[in-house]
Amino acid sequence: MYDPAGMLVALAGLSANDAQADALETKLLAFEPLIAAPLRTEAMKAEGGGEGGRSPG
Repeated sequence: MYDPAGMLVALAGLSANDAQADALETKLLAFEPLIAAPLRTEAMKAEGGGEGGRSPG
């Protein structure tokens, strides 16, 4: 079974223009991270309950 992150990468690839799809393919084939570690951390914290991981309110 595919994990949710893989599904999101697939959706990004399907909605990408040619240049974006080429860049995505290059990074995936080279086993490079798609985004830098600090940005991944920020995204995970924001997803977890608002900006910086704090719950709203």
